[in-house]
Amino acid sequence: MDGANNFFKAAKWIACLIAILAFTACSTEESSKESAHEKEMVKAPEPEKPKQKTYNKLGDTLVTKHFNIITTDSNLSKTAVDPDGNIIESKDGQTKFLLVDTEIVNTSNETQNITADTFLTVDSRGLIFQLHPACYKDFINIDYGPGVARKGKLLFEVEINAKGINIGVNSRILAGLVEKKERILYIDIGKYDGSQGTGL
Repeated sequence: MDGANNFFKAAKWIACLIAILAFTACSTEESSKESAHEKEMVKAPEPEKPKQKTYNKLGDTLVTKHFNIITTDSNLSKTAVDPDGNIIESKDGQTKFLLVDTEIVNTSNETQNITADTFLTVDSRGLIFQLHPACYKDFINIDYGPGVARKGKLLFEVEINAKGINIGVNSRILAGLVEKKERILYIDIGKYDGSQGTGL
């Protein structure tokens, strides 16, 4: 009888020992998994931050591969004057003219061309307004020899209610890059917030 009791006691102790060992093993395995997971979390690369647009203010020099572009002043008007002195008026009365005094300098040792699609305007709604042909003469769509500098007015016809207007410079064209996606550098024209409205 004592032998049977001793056997059951021993069996209980063995069962308890097995349970403790199993629990310890599970805990160690879980701990190892957590540790491995933590290491994976540490090793995981951080997501890339979205590329920020580069803004240049009036008076700053925008440096590209072949050109330096300096915008010195700007104004909004109901009408504009072309290089020949002709007055340009809005066709439907729903637009205004943004004129930007600009100097373009060819800093390369070769002749470069400034095309009309080099410049555009973008407002806060994402609306794009192209360069007006009235400013092309002797300034845009023309060759610039090595070291040649020209001053003129960039002219854009934008909607009356356009807000947050920026002048975009297409650096893909200026730098001669071959990538498909156009990169835009912005010259911030922050003072035109749309409050001028139809009162121009």
